[in-house]
Amino acid sequence: MDQKDNKHPVKFEVIGDWAPQMAYLKNQFPALTEKDLEYLPGREFELIGSIRSRLNKSFDEVKELIRLAEIEVR
Repeated sequence: MDQKDNKHPVKFEVIGDWAPQMAYLKNQFPALTEKDLEYLPGREFELIGSIRSRLNKSFDEVKELIRLAEIEVR
């Protein structure tokens, strides 16, 4: 993990129902697997790490993708 990615906020939560957000992300990024998108409350950073690894994106980029999914599925 590079230095700038160590500066993520202490708190990050997935908001809303994860199932439609997961479907949205899978549709937008077919490379993502069910395993990459496995989410358990309180383990958000593991979810972000899996997505980061698969898509080669930064912590902040993945947070924005998740926030966009939350908005799109409302």
